[in-house]
Amino acid sequence: MTKIYKLVISILLLLSAGCFYLAYTNNGDHLNSCVGRYAATKEALTVKLLLNVSFNKHKGNGMLLMEGKLIDDKNKTTTIVDRQTQFTYDKVDNNYFLKSTSTFVRPDDTADTELLKLNLPAFFLYGDKTTNYLVYKQGKRGYVFTISKSPFFYCLV
Repeated sequence: MTKIYKLVISILLLLSAGCFYLAYTNNGDHLNSCVGRYAATKEALTVKLLLNVSFNKHKGNGMLLMEGKLIDDKNKTTTIVDRQTQFTYDKVDNNYFLKSTSTFVRPDDTADTELLKLNLPAFFLYGDKTTNYLVYKQGKRGYVFTISKSPFFYCLV
């Protein structure tokens, strides 16, 4: 009986520690991470991306993962986009002020950066670039990232 009792107490302690951790790291006024889709067309180029954004509120940094494709209708080609951007940020109310610190093009990425920059802000593609997003909570699990009052993408927690 004591082994079962110790096991139950251990499980309860682990669950309690997990709840305290979640309460500490997941307060309602700060976005931790989310996943969203972004699509844009300019001229004959279309970019379709899955964006995974993570914020570390204790260190003031984060990471943006981009996976998708760049479609060139003029040349009838499709290339793969697979990049990672590291950034630092400051948060003031709903404003997120981000500055890219580095970008990494993964080995399977075949997209031309010069073509991508027609459809994406420089922050996504280069280090040492800044951007500002207003981020609004939408429902229980969503956030809308806006630039200059225009929605940029919807991100689901």
